[in-house]
Amino acid sequence: MPVISTDDFHQAQAGDLKAQAQLVRCYQAEVRSFLAMLTADLHESDDLAQETFLRAFDRLDRVRNPESCAAFLRGIARNVALEHLRRRKMQTQRALKFVHFMEDTCSEDSASDWWSDDAALSSALQHCVDELPPRSRSILEWRYREDYDSTEIGARVEMKPDAVRALLKRLRLSLWRCIEQGYPSQTVLG
Repeated sequence: MPVISTDDFHQAQAGDLKAQAQLVRCYQAEVRSFLAMLTADLHESDDLAQETFLRAFDRLDRVRNPESCAAFLRGIARNVALEHLRRRKMQTQRALKFVHFMEDTCSEDSASDWWSDDAALSSALQHCVDELPPRSRSILEWRYREDYDSTEIGARVEMKPDAVRALLKRLRLSLWRCIEQGYPSQTVLG
């Protein structure tokens, strides 16, 4: 990693915004690359780098000299990446639970699944799905029943795959909120 000049470093420590911007320019590419390597997520590395620098500015007074700045930033970036990975793991677990729930609740034969004897939850989900507009119901069915990916769904509804994924995320959130209104949230999120 490059080393910021001593003057810019001390000015950044004092809160000078121009010097802090120079610090970001000096280390941004390396911090983003480091975060992308740790998280395997190129799209999130910009946001994570921004979070790294914001945290660094709050603690910059702890760094003794410009030569230590790179190691300091890597330490913060590592912590930011770990937090991101923990959040992503939790979101993935919840999403998988929801996907399995959707697949089995919307299928004709769900008698073998752990939630199948919970009529209230199944009823709440069915009610919430029924309340959706027809296009949204179709998109959910194509994704969770017929296992179409976002590209295939996008071709059917003339949307880009990213837009389909964003719509599916909004639909899942909408269904979660709807179910929570008619069902105890700790059981649903459990």
